[in-house]
Formats: sequence, C-alpha cells, structure tokens
Amino acid sequence: RLKIFCCLKYKVVYFIYDVSDGMANGLSEVILGKKVEGIWHTSVYAYGIEYYFAGGINLSQPRKTKFGKPIKEIDFGYTNKSKKQFEDYLRSISKYFTKNNYDLISHNCNHFTDTALYYLTGKHLPNAILRQHKEILKTPLGRQVRPLLENLAGLGNANSNQNNPLVLLPFLFGEILNNK
Repeated sequence: RLKIFCCLKYKVVYFIYDVSDGMANGLSEVILGKKVEGIWHTSVYAYGIEYYFAGGINLSQPRKTKFGKPIKEIDFGYTNKSKKQFEDYLRSISKYFTKNNYDLISHNCNHFTDTALYYLTGKHLPNAILRQHKEILKTPLGRQVRPLLENLAGLGNANSNQNNPLVLLPFLFGEILNNK
C-alpha cells in the first residue's frame, strides 16, 4: 500500500515592535552619539498565532500583545513544520526562555525569535536586530550605563532601584518583557 504524504506549507512572519514608542529614534543620537531607530522587541507569527518571549514563551492572538501594534511585519518564508511540531519544540526549549535567564544583551526576546525562526525556516533573524543591545553598549554612554540598564531589566540588585526615577521608564530597556 502506497502512502502519500502531503507537505503543507505555513507562512512565517516576524513582527517588530519599538518598545521605546519612537523615543529612541528622537533621542538616541544626542544621548548615545549613534542613531538608533527604535528599541526592538520581536515575535513570530505562524499558524494564525503570535509567539513571543516575555518572562517565558507566550502566545497570543496576532497584534494583540501588550506591545501594541507592530511597526513592521516581515515575511520570512514558509515552513513545512506543523503547529504541533512547533509547539512541541517550544515546550522543549521553554526552560531556556524564562524570566530568570533573561539577559538584556545575550538572551532577550530577539534571541527567542531567532531560535524560533531558525527552527521553522532554517534562517536567522537579521543581525541588526539580534545584536542591537550589544551595539548600543559599545557606545561610551552605553558602557557607562550598563549596570543601570541591567538593574532596570531586573538583572541587578533589586534594592538599587527603589529611589531611581528612571525606574518609571523601564520599557526603554527591556523590563516590559518581564511584566505579566
């Protein structure tokens, strides 16, 4: 008996959000000496669902997350992987994408999106997005404020934030990723 397997293809898109809500574009050159269009948060859209890293791996109706509406939606090709295969994969990597192992520079939402996109399509997220935080920290001011950025992202000493007025602007530095 001959079995015929039909390979369905599912469209894969990634969404880009600017968690600075345009402030980075307007202020970055003055503050950092380097133009930064936005502070990027990314997510994956496939199977009619949006998947993203925010204190863990989350899923949502598309464009209905706490990040608002994406500023860009980039077609990334197609996958032959089923929704079940993808969600099984996400469960298998969920221990690597938790609030406790979030890192502003090396393990953030963009790294999750890169991992998911690579699993689905065999292609990586563009380096301009994936390494954005690292590039910002190469600037003189970026190097000086890294401890503050890490504290704001919840990675430093929690007591050091209590009297810091910049805590009111955590969305600029990734804290929003850890709020539920």
